[in-house]
Amino acid sequence: QTILCFVLVLPLPPFLQPARVRISRAIANSSIVTVCRPFVYVFILIVLFLFLEALRVVRNYQKDTGISLEKQMFEERKFFYNQRNLYLTFFCMFTSLILNRLFQLTSDLFKEKSSVESLAHQAKNASQYMEEEIALLKEKMDDAAVKE
Repeated sequence: QTILCFVLVLPLPPFLQPARVRISRAIANSSIVTVCRPFVYVFILIVLFLFLEALRVVRNYQKDTGISLEKQMFEERKFFYNQRNLYLTFFCMFTSLILNRLFQLTSDLFKEKSSVESLAHQAKNASQYMEEEIALLKEKMDDAAVKE
């Protein structure tokens, strides 16, 4: 996830831009990614619960000075693990949300690009049709002027 996020977000040299476009188009048009989106939301929800649990444990940590050194080391090790879990779950959740939003924006971008291309094609066809109609009207006007 993280590597994909960095590939799509970081600025790349010009010779790598076509690769980014191909990756983005593949992501936007992929049916697998579309099918997996509900699972991503479930994953984010699970990670959110894990984050809240780690936050609860870290906030409830109390440092006792009247206990043995061995017990104190054990408690500090548990606190360290919970802090680590707090940071890891937050980063995982944050990255997943960014990737989800990035996917949405990418798919919207390619949908809009395709609609712009189709509108440009329609406008080109309409202008050709209008040019033909104008030419026909000029011919009719010339024929009417010749008959008079």
